[in-house]
Amino acid sequence: IQGYLISGRTYILDGEGRRHEIGPGDKLILPAGTRHAEGETPEEVTYIVTVADARPLLEAITPLGIG
Repeated sequence: IQGYLISGRTYILDGEGRRHEIGPGDKLILPAGTRHAEGETPEEVTYIVTVADARPLLEAITPLGIG
């Protein structure tokens, strides 16, 4: 999954608990199966999200072990 942050500020926690601050103009690249969590923020955050193969977006971003 690749994502581009359009507006707002947030952070991503990686699988080892490290915090990565992101803001407008930042690009995220998350290889398939990458464990991560988005931080809670008081403001609205807008992303553009792309996936490498043709499938429904909700299927592509479903958490591991859910479904």
